[in-house]
Amino acid sequence: MPVQSTTTTFTAGTPAKILSTRYYAGASSRGYNLRGYDASPDGQRFLMIKETTPNEPASIATPASMVVVLNWFEELKQKVR
Repeated sequence: MPVQSTTTTFTAGTPAKILSTRYYAGASSRGYNLRGYDASPDGQRFLMIKETTPNEPASIATPASMVVVLNWFEELKQKVR
């Protein structure tokens, strides 16, 4: 039975497994509860962070990277003059 609701009642249906892959649960290393997913605006899709497992090749996981720009405000001032 699917979920049914009216303005005053809610009836949950039978739980059904929809994903068979492990996804990031959303907890940070500092203990904050972070949401590891989001829904598309139309409600038809989820965006989730897939967890890697020790058996997966390293090429599947994208290495973390960061770009640091120093003195960007000075460059901006020169270009906006």
